[in-house]
Amino acid sequence: PGRGVRAEAAPEASPTASSGCTATGWKQARPVAAAPGDEITVTLRVEPRCWSTGRRLHVAFVLDTSDSMYDRPTLFQALAAKELASTLALGADPSTRAVVVSFAADARLEAPLTDDEDAVLVAIERRKPNRRAPDPTQPDGNTRIELGLREALRQLRRGRAEGEGAAAGADPAPSEVLVLFSDGIADGGCGAARRELAQALREGVLCVSVCVAPWCDDRCMEQLASSERHAFEVGDLS
Repeated sequence: PGRGVRAEAAPEASPTASSGCTATGWKQARPVAAAPGDEITVTLRVEPRCWSTGRRLHVAFVLDTSDSMYDRPTLFQALAAKELASTLALGADPSTRAVVVSFAADARLEAPLTDDEDAVLVAIERRKPNRRAPDPTQPDGNTRIELGLREALRQLRRGRAEGEGAAAGADPAPSEVLVLFSDGIADGGCGAARRELAQALREGVLCVSVCVAPWCDDRCMEQLASSERHAFEVGDLS
């Protein structure tokens, strides 16, 4: 009494781990500023958000950083990969996680399996080719697609194993998706990469390929997907 009152909306999130839900509340008073004796309307609102407590989703991004990807292909690759990552709602749903692997002459783990969207986006941008290939349409001696696929599958297995030993029905095996971004110009042809892909398919991984260069080896990229309809070019990812 005797003093003015000022109140503004104040969202607060209260996670409830046991239910897999988050409740976000807003408190709002109108008018915002009031003198003693004025009528104030206070509105309280709670918005619950629950993520799936069922099957997990793990997505592996496999990025080509060989010399044939220099400049625009790398740009297209990063744009497409980040666009895909943004659709996963990483961070909003802890049962959805992503891992980023790059490859050239060898494979590198850029980001381990995580639900941190910022970490995934930074990892997608991190590594780029150091030089331009003399002829990007020809193998350049540092494009080992099979090593990238192998490392991605290894990371998916690690994520899969995290749920093993849990109580029956508590943490089912994850749905797994491997997305390869490349031009498909592989050292020694596509055979070694196809063998790695076949192993991923045997383990139940859905494999998607995305061509990110005008000179893509279309046949190889189609063979590095679960089916022809899982082979894409940048621009038709919808």
